[in-house]
Amino acid sequence: MSIRLDNIINLRPQKDIKNLPSVNFQEKWRKLESHIWGVSLGKGMSRPDNMTFEHVELILHVNENEPFILSRLQREKRNGHIMQLNENTWIFTTDVLDAKEMLPWIRTFTGRIMSFTCTNPSVTDTFYNDLYDLQKMYLQSTTSAAILPAKE
Repeated sequence: MSIRLDNIINLRPQKDIKNLPSVNFQEKWRKLESHIWGVSLGKGMSRPDNMTFEHVELILHVNENEPFILSRLQREKRNGHIMQLNENTWIFTTDVLDAKEMLPWIRTFTGRIMSFTCTNPSVTDTFYNDLYDLQKMYLQSTTSAAILPAKE
């Protein structure tokens, strides 16, 4: 939860502050930092011993005349891994606390994305629903050309 300091009107100390459990935030942070994409910790700080990561796989088609795409992927991958599947196909994988944060970055590869999967179904649904909406918006006045299969 975030609270702006200028919105706090009154504070009271807890009654039994001496009996509060000791919390080592640096230790919790070390467990989480390699799985953070942006600023969200998901539920990681509240449950660092019972963390669930969201696995993301992004398969990209990169032409041989587009080395800048691979350079960018390497530079911006953060905690992810990149592997070449064949001459023009690359897979990016990562395990993060909050995959929804990755969606703006992933969308920048639109046109090269062959497949996107995430263990969090709402992230996968959001990604494909956004693409369907774009397809509908941009292709509604053209022929029946489609970027994606028909939505069920």
